[in-house]
This record gives sequence, C-alpha cells and structure tokens, in this order.
Amino acid sequence: MLDLYLFKMKPYFLRMLVDIHAFSNARCGMCPYPKYAKTQSQGHMPWNAYTKIIDEFSQLGNQYDFTPLLSYCYIGEVFLENHVDKYVQYATDQNIDVYLNTNAHVMTPENVDALLPTGFNGDFYISSHTHNPKTYKRIMGLEYQQTLDNIFYLIDHYDLGKVLIRGVDDRWEPGDEES
Repeated sequence: MLDLYLFKMKPYFLRMLVDIHAFSNARCGMCPYPKYAKTQSQGHMPWNAYTKIIDEFSQLGNQYDFTPLLSYCYIGEVFLENHVDKYVQYATDQNIDVYLNTNAHVMTPENVDALLPTGFNGDFYISSHTHNPKTYKRIMGLEYQQTLDNIFYLIDHYDLGKVLIRGVDDRWEPGDEES
C-alpha cells in the first residue's frame, strides 16, 4: 500500500538544521552528545560552506515561494559559537527565518545583546530539564543559577511569547514534577 503522504511531499525541504560547530557544554543523560563527541570529529564549519548552504536554501525559498526555516546545532550548544549573531544576520539577510535551541547556560547578556539587532525574531527553545538546582546539576552538569540569570535577562529583553522552556523527566527528585 502506498503512503498518501509521499504524494504530498515537496521536491525541496522547508526547514534545515545546520551544525555550525560540534560542541556542547552540557552533559545531559538523555542526550547522545557525550557518546558521539568521543567518536565523531569536532570542529567548526568553515564560513564559506555556511554561506553556500544558506544561499542555496534561500534560493529554494525564492524559487518555490516559501520562507525557509533554519536552526543550528543538532546536539550542540549554539552559543558556544563566538559570533552567533553573524550567522543569524547572514541567514535573516537572505530571508530565512531562524529559531534557536539552547541550554541558555552560555546565552549571556552580551550574546543576547549582539543577537537582537540582527533582525532575529524567532523562538528560543531552552532546554532546562528542571527548576531544582540539585537535579539540574545532576542532569545537565551545569550551574543552575547562571542559566536562570541568563533566562531572566532574555525575557527582560525579548518577547516572552517567543521564549519556550522544554524539559525531560530524567529521574527528577521527588516533588519536582508538582512544583
């Protein structure tokens, strides 16, 4: 039996995820990064490769009359790139919508302040798997207060409706779910 979905597929993709680097600062138990980091080469994407990808994606949007959607770093932390704003600026200048996935630990006020003038107006998806500092440290291997401070800075300077917090129950402490 043929899947009717196949007949509705477009001859191009609408969304893309680009790994501009291969690094993460967290060690989440549910994430494959710690395992893959030991077996896959680590590094940064050359700028000319990035711009070629973005240019071609933009051309698809123009050719097929849609707005492409882009994000970065499949299992990495986007803000470990020193100039995320440069990447976002290039994509938005090519009429590509961008959203960001982050654990917010290195999403410093300086990074936010550099990003916002680029025209970025996409969603922030923040992985923060608990509000309990002890559980957060165990799950992510990061300091809770630094992340929380960065999130508060973001919501003070950006549209709260575009800041989404995500979490996975990874052996939460008793009471974490209720509060």
